[in-house]
Amino acid sequence: MKFLEFKFTKRHVCAWALSSCLVLLASPALAAEAASLLQQVADRAEIQEVAYRYINALDTRDADMYVSVFTEDAEYDIEAQVVRGHKELRDIIAGLQRSRDETIAAGKPLVDLYHTNINPVIELVSANEARYQAYWQTLRKAEDNSMRIGGMGRIFDTLVKTRSGWKIKKRVLTNFIQRK
Repeated sequence: MKFLEFKFTKRHVCAWALSSCLVLLASPALAAEAASLLQQVADRAEIQEVAYRYINALDTRDADMYVSVFTEDAEYDIEAQVVRGHKELRDIIAGLQRSRDETIAAGKPLVDLYHTNINPVIELVSANEARYQAYWQTLRKAEDNSMRIGGMGRIFDTLVKTRSGWKIKKRVLTNFIQRK
């Protein structure tokens, strides 16, 4: 039995796109539904990008990028210690940089941290509010060059859509590893 082979060309894709547009133009209800779905996809992608920028800013100790993912009045609950607003959020990064500088000045080996979010779930509550939750994990390089888990827990974010895009309004972080 011989199977049919069909290769899509640019002409096929353009014809499909044109016919899809004609169907949508002929049906305002379908056009509205397609626009809504497209906006949801775009919102989810932008929220995921916020999560990526947060991690990048934390690992590179970039205070400007770090505060850019939060609203001006954001709250960050770190194991029941609440940080509020851009100034206090910026102080988190300043503290990380200060600790790094002190380690270098003391001639001690640096321990860089590498953060990840795992199994993220995005819930679009409304056109202007969303929830993001994920497990987080911090890895650090040990002296033997292996990677060790430095921390693991869960984050729950409430995000809002602002004029400049999606921002974290509230973050709650829990740590599964008990500190001594």
